[in-house]
Amino acid sequence: IVMAPDKEKQTILLNDNWKLKIPFTDTVMLDRLNSWHLMKHTTFKFFSGSAVYTNTFNFTQDQIKKAKLSITFDSICNIATIKINGIDCGTLWTAPYQLDITKAIKPGENKIEIEVTNTWRNRLKGDELLPDGQRTTFYNSPYNLSKKPLLPSGIMGNVKIMIRKQW
Repeated sequence: IVMAPDKEKQTILLNDNWKLKIPFTDTVMLDRLNSWHLMKHTTFKFFSGSAVYTNTFNFTQDQIKKAKLSITFDSICNIATIKINGIDCGTLWTAPYQLDITKAIKPGENKIEIEVTNTWRNRLKGDELLPDGQRTTFYNSPYNLSKKPLLPSGIMGNVKIMIRKQW
């Protein structure tokens, strides 16, 4: 967490210590937020569905007193629902990827949980590489993705919390 000091406005970067949980896998620690399709393990590279990112961050009473707080993401593919301390703060699927999170923040430790869902294209492409008996997806029309790239998925880039004092 990095804070940019300013009396009226502060920015907190939440770029490290993220945990990512994809169904039927172990939770992985991320040293940076990048697309699933760029990950080395094929479970992540070809994953389609919903995965959950979690992290924690701290606020003091002084930071949140008379403040409006928002969270901003550089990029999300394809849709994300953000909960902080169990409170649903909203769902994002188009730019600008920003939400007001004032109602959910408390002094002390705060837990953020982001459920991201992508399309099924990467899973279809991954299945094309497998023998027929090992494929997990099926479709009833000719669908050839062999010459198409994998699509970006997940949260990419910076996650920022903006604190703006309201006087």
